[in-house]
Amino acid sequence: MVSYKQILMIVLYGIGLGSVCALIYLAGPLISIGGWRPLENPIVRDITILLIGAAFAAVVSFKWSQRNAATAKIAEGIATPDKIGDDTDVLKDKMKVRSPR
Repeated sequence: MVSYKQILMIVLYGIGLGSVCALIYLAGPLISIGGWRPLENPIVRDITILLIGAAFAAVVSFKWSQRNAATAKIAEGIATPDKIGDDTDVLKDKMKVRSPR
């Protein structure tokens, strides 16, 4: 079940990524470095947006896989019963009456 917090996080990630992509596509041609405009060509802007989208997807998928691994460890810890140890030998050893020398 997806919680309200997870939905909000997905929406905000989408808004952030969309804002960055719009900024690159719309304001990219206005950036000038010494008379050279690196984002003037629409293909270069598309490639830049693609690279940013791929980096974003990689980070999100890495976080997702870490979260799934942690969830699996927690589930495994809950599902496996605790090992019941037999302490009788230790107790017998400690409860021995020591004879005076």
